[in-house]
Amino acid sequence: MNGSTKDKNWNIWQIKDPLGNDQVGVRMNGGSRSVEFFAVGVDGALQTITFSPVSTLYDSQWHKVLISVQADTVTLFIDCERLETQRINPRGIINTKGDTFLGKLSDNPTVSVPFDVQWMIIHCDPYRAQRESCPELSIG
Repeated sequence: MNGSTKDKNWNIWQIKDPLGNDQVGVRMNGGSRSVEFFAVGVDGALQTITFSPVSTLYDSQWHKVLISVQADTVTLFIDCERLETQRINPRGIINTKGDTFLGKLSDNPTVSVPFDVQWMIIHCDPYRAQRESCPELSIG
């Protein structure tokens, strides 16, 4: 993450419904040096899972971030190492008829943040993250 971005609260990926309400996404919270996964619950309220602290992400190096979302858990992997698994309440139906955003400020989605992404995969297999390897990273 580059210098100005690492201190901001921004969404690396998010979906909003046609009214602009958050549906699902991944947030980088620079203030707390955390990663947050958020999704609408069956009751329609937004629920947020916070993985903190993950200060290793907030340097100027390349990292691989994987999030596995299952029926009742969310697991964060960084550089192919499992960091933490947390429980999540049942998720509601994600309204995808709105907009999908990459790299936008959390409190102002009209403002982009500078960041580099080598690739992004959103996959329906929740076990894929467990099988990933990191040959592209020079982890010393």
